[in-house]
Amino acid sequence: MVSSSEFISELIVVLPLLAVLVFVYAAYWAFDIRKALAVPVYRRQALGIGLVSLGFALLVPGITGNFSLPQPLLQVPILILFFWIDVTVLAARRSDPLVRDILQWRRVRIVLWALEIIAIVIGESLIVLTGQLFSNSINPVYWILPTFITFTAGAVYLPFSALRSKDNTFRKHLGWFGLFLIVLLVGTISSVSFAFSDITFVLLIVTFIIGGYCLYRGVRSLVPLNKLPIEANSK
Repeated sequence: MVSSSEFISELIVVLPLLAVLVFVYAAYWAFDIRKALAVPVYRRQALGIGLVSLGFALLVPGITGNFSLPQPLLQVPILILFFWIDVTVLAARRSDPLVRDILQWRRVRIVLWALEIIAIVIGESLIVLTGQLFSNSINPVYWILPTFITFTAGAVYLPFSALRSKDNTFRKHLGWFGLFLIVLLVGTISSVSFAFSDITFVLLIVTFIIGGYCLYRGVRSLVPLNKLPIEANSK
């Protein structure tokens, strides 16, 4: 009979691999669907979801310590995600008939970009000073602030962007994208708020798997319902 500790140990090995596969699968569909889309803004969103998915497929092995990667490289997915949140909120403003600035995003984004850059510069300086350029796992001290800024901004602004947009397809896409960020925000806060253990680690990876599924559904939502299935279009 397998004990609970042995079962958790097996999950620690299996779940990160599953998370990577989910993100790679989402990226595959994002790039494949992009080829079948005609609307420019939908094509850009599909491209963005593909890049975000690939970024998180790289991030998961760094978090789990399965690969020894440069710490700065592990912050790239967070920067890609924040950049795409910025692009998406600006695109949502243009889909609003009144072209309203969503919660003063045009000003807030400048402040958040400055905070992101400052936090990353400080983190990179600490990495160099402590000699942890290469590590078997990502140090939360170096990435928690950029991650919190990115997930919080997306979790707040994307739902409001969906409410303002009158494009139903784009709104559905924003809903899945926002859900992805909310899920990962909850997982990140939970792993930091509680003493980090094997169980909290498993829960964090589970949120990554759910988040990857949200990205997949988000890119599939860009396919108009009155069109042929994407499988037929890609042949």
